[in-house]
Order: sequence, then C-alpha cells, then structure tokens
Amino acid sequence: MAEREERRGVFWDVQAGRLPPPPAAVNLGWELIDVDTDAGTIEVGFTAGSSS
Repeated sequence: MAEREERRGVFWDVQAGRLPPPPAAVNLGWELIDVDTDAGTIEVGFTAGSSS
C-alpha cells in the first residue's frame, strides 16, 4: 500500500491535534462526522453549549 501524503492546513492541523480548535468551534460543540476528499466535502455536527 502506498504511503499517503500528510495533509496540512488549518483544518487538517486542528483535526490532527497540531493546532487547537477555534474558540467558536468549541462553543458550538463542533464535531467532524465525515470527510470525502474525492468530493471535497465535509459533514459536521454542532451541539451548542453554555459560553460561561
């Protein structure tokens, strides 16, 4: 199996734990559900919580 090139960029760095998620994503309870790199799409969910 060929080794896959590591993806870079803010989105991928957050997903890999190299960067913290943006505060707005934390407040909204942002959750990655699915990534389709062939279609260039992502599916996310949100569970809003208290900002305090």
